[in-house]
Amino acid sequence: MGRLVSTMFVTLDGVYQAPGGGALVRSLLDLGLVDTLHLVTFPVVLGSGRRFFQEGAVPTKFRHTGGRITTSGVSIRSYDIAGRPEYGSYIAEANA
Repeated sequence: MGRLVSTMFVTLDGVYQAPGGGALVRSLLDLGLVDTLHLVTFPVVLGSGRRFFQEGAVPTKFRHTGGRITTSGVSIRSYDIAGRPEYGSYIAEANA
């Protein structure tokens, strides 16, 4: 399995990237093979589509590590995998 997975990655400046669709990324997430997600959101509503995180996905906690918005309104957000979620209530920060 490791040999197969290693052939799917592209290395750029020492960073492994997995080109592919959402199904590949979901599989790699489920196997614990993802450290960081870079999510790109376009300001367009298509009216239909697939959910990125399918029902039954492994519960995962993410830590926001950065992001920006392009001049055309595309949102690029980076998240590190931060283990399993802790469940509780949400408390808004005073400066939010």
